[in-house]
Amino acid sequence: MLSRQSLIGVIDLKAGHAVHARGGLRRDYAPVDQFFARGQLGTLLAQPPVPAIGTSVDGSHPVNLFQPAGNPLQQPTEAASTAFASSAVSIPLDGSPTRLIDCYRAAGLTACYVADLDAIVHRRWQKETLWGLAASAGHRTELFLDVGIRGDESDVELEWLASFARYHPPLTVLVAGESATSPNVLAQLQTRFPSIRFAVSFDFHDGSWMSQSTTLAQWINACAAGRVRSVVALDVGAVGGGSIRRALDVTRSLRNQLPDLQLITGGGIRSTKDGRRLLDAGADRLLVASAFLQDPADELQPSV
Repeated sequence: MLSRQSLIGVIDLKAGHAVHARGGLRRDYAPVDQFFARGQLGTLLAQPPVPAIGTSVDGSHPVNLFQPAGNPLQQPTEAASTAFASSAVSIPLDGSPTRLIDCYRAAGLTACYVADLDAIVHRRWQKETLWGLAASAGHRTELFLDVGIRGDESDVELEWLASFARYHPPLTVLVAGESATSPNVLAQLQTRFPSIRFAVSFDFHDGSWMSQSTTLAQWINACAAGRVRSVVALDVGAVGGGSIRRALDVTRSLRNQLPDLQLITGGGIRSTKDGRRLLDAGADRLLVASAFLQDPADELQPSV
């Protein structure tokens, strides 16, 4: 078993919707449709998720698997535990970011990774959507936020980020290798906003470093020299897929070079075995999405 604390639910935001990332082809990301409370990843949870209203995967009957809204994290009833053990349950999402974060929380996850794709690709921060997510998350849910920090943000944008961090204290802002124009951006932000936690995201696509202006070695040095406690190792070409091969590669590489930092990784995780292999390779926490968002009947045990 893997603890819920080792899992971080992923929320990719595009035009106000939560979308399902697949293979890094962002233009093709479609709104998330359903959340499956069980499936290949269900066995990762040390205990059954709390009860909620859902529908059996075959659509034949409603299943009371989650507690009513307002108290989503109370302990499950015996009946709910039995239902969880016996059948997969789908909860309609219709692209709603707040419904998705509610489901992650109801499943017992204590952290979420939020990627604002409009900000990363088009430099349009989805501020209203992010405020809604923070309100739904509550102050007990840790958020890792990527808004595509480049280093030339306006004072208005940076002050908004500071106000967001004050509103949601368990926030870590990602400075991503894909977006930032220089590793110096990390030190500049840490100096200006000493109360905000920052982390670095090491971004690859099918094994290739994504930045056109920086090198992997520069970011390794920046992390080693800076006040960074966490890093994300992510190959976007692997997200939504059925293999953890790329995730294993980047995890092993970064763990060797940054042995003392919390290392978060993901991409292709579908089973307890996948998660355990990544933890054994040096990861501390795991990014998960597809295992909750795809019909478990369609999932295959991955081989790497």
